[in-house]
Amino acid sequence: MAKKTAQPAEKNLRCRLARELAGITIEEAARKLGRGVSTLRSWESPTGGAPRDYDDLVNMCRLYGITTDWYLEGREPMFRTEARLSEPLTELIEKLPGLTDQQLVVLNQLLEMIIR
Repeated sequence: MAKKTAQPAEKNLRCRLARELAGITIEEAARKLGRGVSTLRSWESPTGGAPRDYDDLVNMCRLYGITTDWYLEGREPMFRTEARLSEPLTELIEKLPGLTDQQLVVLNQLLEMIIR
């Protein structure tokens, strides 16, 4: 049986979700990763690219506090053990298993609107 690999659009959606959950703007992420904003927009676009090398991949995952397994394949756990999310957000995510990446993006956007 062939191994299922994540579609690029799924990885790019997870990239955006992770950045937003980390509370980092795309401009801030670009600066911290030493890449252009257009590069990061490409990494987050459903039809865009992905980190080109190992260092970019690992640095992005560390910055966002996610595991490479979750970014690349959607496998749990999503967050690195040293990642620090707010306790209420962590509890909410744990209580909502089975949400798709798209649903998590929408949920994150709604929470941001409520908090602001």
